[in-house]
Amino acid sequence: MMTRLPLKALVIILVLVSLLVLAVPAVAAPPWGWGPMQSTVHVVQPGETLYSIARAYGVDVYELARVNYLVNPNLIYAGQRLIIPGGYGYAPPPYAPAGANVYVVQPGDTTYSIAVRYGTSVWAIAQANNLSNPNWIYPGQHLMIPGGYYAGYAPHPQPAPPRVIVKKKVIVVEKTPAPKPAVCNENTKITFPRQGEVLNGPGTFAIEGTASIDNFQFYKLELGKGEAPIDFWSIDDVKTEPVVNGILLDGWNTGALPDGTYTLRLTVVDDHGQFPPPCDVVIHIRHPAGVDP
Repeated sequence: MMTRLPLKALVIILVLVSLLVLAVPAVAAPPWGWGPMQSTVHVVQPGETLYSIARAYGVDVYELARVNYLVNPNLIYAGQRLIIPGGYGYAPPPYAPAGANVYVVQPGDTTYSIAVRYGTSVWAIAQANNLSNPNWIYPGQHLMIPGGYYAGYAPHPQPAPPRVIVKKKVIVVEKTPAPKPAVCNENTKITFPRQGEVLNGPGTFAIEGTASIDNFQFYKLELGKGEAPIDFWSIDDVKTEPVVNGILLDGWNTGALPDGTYTLRLTVVDDHGQFPPPCDVVIHIRHPAGVDP
């Protein structure tokens, strides 16, 4: 025979259950867009290796190399900035401001190629998306592109933004004062553009020089903002064929770069991960009046 609980006892039980439910913290709905969360930027110190940095932060060395696009995990240098990966979460920009497109990164995309496609600059995209390293983007990532509206905030689906076709133009090089070749190692040097070269764009041109050392493995070309940049980003894939007094990169498009001073860097690496001092060349980008990058 079942015993009925007194009404007072039943009321007390219901009150306790309600208090327990209220004590459980609500789980916030994840914001829009999957992406890396809570990453840290580490500045490499003299004597550090990728393995010691990974151990210090408790992350996998191969994951650390992957998110920083390091072809050779042994090839890091003092002053280099590395992204220390955190977890992954569902994170968009907090809002889509007027005048901004949202672009979903496709395999093979780079920040530079996206900037050229939309007629904007690498710096504008990096600033709009709080990218501490413009090289670090991945397929499926949502990027705000200044200069349009995001379709997800409109009442009806919007068509994809039109593709911007950048026509090649001839680069006119100012001849006065006459630039001088960069002072670099004979086997790691950029002969064009020369030190202090002024490039009038937008347009494309070839980077010339020599990348050939004993036990050659690969070379890479990078660009940084200013005369003594801390951060560099790759302007093309690494090259696995040595070059002697030839073309290091053909058809470099400067159209997405805003006016200013930049440092072009050539690094040549051997099959042991060793490399001589990189060759740095300071150049100046100038666009004609009325032409925005």
